[in-house]
Amino acid sequence: FRGDYANIVKGVNDTLDAVIGPLTVAAEYVARISEGDIPDVITDEYNGDFNDIKNNLNTLIHSTNEVITLAQEIAGGDLNVNVEPRSEQDELMKALEKMIMYLQEVADVTERISNEDLQVDVRPKSNQDVLNHSLQKMVKTLQTMMAEIERSMNEVQQQNWLRTGQAELSNSMRGEQELPTLAKNIITYLASYLQAQVGT
Repeated sequence: FRGDYANIVKGVNDTLDAVIGPLTVAAEYVARISEGDIPDVITDEYNGDFNDIKNNLNTLIHSTNEVITLAQEIAGGDLNVNVEPRSEQDELMKALEKMIMYLQEVADVTERISNEDLQVDVRPKSNQDVLNHSLQKMVKTLQTMMAEIERSMNEVQQQNWLRTGQAELSNSMRGEQELPTLAKNIITYLASYLQAQVGT
């Protein structure tokens, strides 16, 4: 076309490029984000509705990157991250916040156990709460083990007490002693060892 027709065709083509270009970019970005490939923010300049689409896509990119950063910090063991839902409808950030609280509770329980506090109350959140079920089982096993150790230690102490008493009683009876002296030594030792007030 020549003349005015050429200008009309060029204008139509420019209009189509102005519409199709931003739509193509938007479609490409949405496709990449949906596959987990987070692109850089869009820096092209647009007008009108296309600018709103660009701004919304950039906000989505920023938000997704923020969630990725938080998830990486949590995966690295940092439970002091700050999670702030962006709105009442922000279910993803709310779920992350709950996950961090859950992990902090588990960390608190394990810290108490490592400090020999076995009076911890471990309550699984659900039947699928594998971590808290395992912790609960571990605490019960440790409590049983500690009770057995304490019982064994008490038995050993009792046996040592008896052996020591027998040996010291034998020492107090050693040698040639008159019967009243022997009886006095035995009663004096037994009253002292048994912490009795009177011996007869």
